[in-house]
Amino acid sequence: MNTARTDYLVAVTLFWIGLLTYTWVPAFKVVLGFWYFPGWVAISLIGAASSIVFRCPACDLPVAKQRIEFNGRTFYSYSFWPPRRCARCDEPLDD
Repeated sequence: MNTARTDYLVAVTLFWIGLLTYTWVPAFKVVLGFWYFPGWVAISLIGAASSIVFRCPACDLPVAKQRIEFNGRTFYSYSFWPPRRCARCDEPLDD
């Protein structure tokens, strides 16, 4: 059984492979012409959505959201590399 963190990392890795392939293969630009840039935007939006789709099974907080404590304050931010424990309920996100 996969965990939320593992599924998120697989989705982010596949997103980056797809985005880099789309950007670096010149055939996409030649074949798609005008539609090359809207396709790039669509792929980027899919990647952004993947940071929200995967959630903690206990409290439903997005896996990519993490807590950052700095100078006595607590901030929340999204990260490409999710923490091993949930930022809200401190439940483990992986086995």
